[in-house]
Amino acid sequence: MKQRALVFGAGRAGEWYLKYFLPDLAERCEIVGLVDVNETALREYGEPRGLWPDSCYSSIEAAFAAVDAGAIDPTCAFVVLPPDVHFPAVTGCMERGIPVLTEKPLSNDLSECTAIADAITPSHKVAVVQNYRHSPGVQAARNMLAEGAIGQPHSIALRFRKDYREFGTWDGPDRHNQPHPILLEAGIHHLDLLRYISGEEFTSLVCEEWRPPKVESFTDGCCVNLMARMSGGMRATYEANVVCGGEQRSWTEEEIRIEGERGALHVIAERLWTERLEDGELVKEEVELEPMPDKLHVKTIIDFLDWLEDDDVEVATVHDNMGSLRAMFAAVQSAQDETWIRVDTFGAAPAA
Repeated sequence: MKQRALVFGAGRAGEWYLKYFLPDLAERCEIVGLVDVNETALREYGEPRGLWPDSCYSSIEAAFAAVDAGAIDPTCAFVVLPPDVHFPAVTGCMERGIPVLTEKPLSNDLSECTAIADAITPSHKVAVVQNYRHSPGVQAARNMLAEGAIGQPHSIALRFRKDYREFGTWDGPDRHNQPHPILLEAGIHHLDLLRYISGEEFTSLVCEEWRPPKVESFTDGCCVNLMARMSGGMRATYEANVVCGGEQRSWTEEEIRIEGERGALHVIAERLWTERLEDGELVKEEVELEPMPDKLHVKTIIDFLDWLEDDDVEVATVHDNMGSLRAMFAAVQSAQDETWIRVDTFGAAPAA
């Protein structure tokens, strides 16, 4: 079945979907409506697709009014808007029975994330883009860990380093001026990877964020150190730095290391190797990774389209994603309060 998609967002992230991702999947999905407050962007992307002006909408409300009136009949939706307006787009789709794939984070307000999760029923199909799960190194490390390749694992660490020391180099000035730039932008990727690879949930964490002396290109914490306890007994650490003056280990090229009783797994980008001691000598063995014809965002979208036809396809559902969201918001709270935070109940309403 060829899906008919309503796309919310024609900005920077929306451009990826409109110019690259969805055109590559044109045999499986066609765009029937486009939503953005920027009329120039609407016309630029809508006109070549025959959507301008009748199927282009300048507000979320206008798009849903068109759906309600029968002017368009989408069978799915992609939400590629800023996180602060995800909630009305996602919940509007849910109310109309439209399956939706939304960019992360689900919202920049934990109460909105919780409200969406609480409203999910078996009839709703809502998935969250956690595209970093879909790379050969990550997939192989997860599988090898589950199969006992290094015995009982006891710790997992992720390091992210990027040079955004020059003001404006991280997606323009807004990212440099926003509160908690690492935790609220990169953190949702990396905390999700720690959960996904380890197969364990965060139970508690402590996080520190800071701005080094002489760094003037950020107004808030541009360096982060986080430690966490996991549900199966593992410990996790997360180190991130966006004012790196040395070797870069940034987007999709992070360093991930898992220590276990019989050795370690080490992932960098699309490389994976094992390490173990034999008679006091370090032995490293490169693992040949299975090729992935589709990766990252494209694989995420393909899985979503497959999920619409088969409930057994694995996707990052809202309920699954709540573990990463709680960890992200708990890390922000920990950095502010300078204390350990319990994650598994973070954001829950107090008992009556």
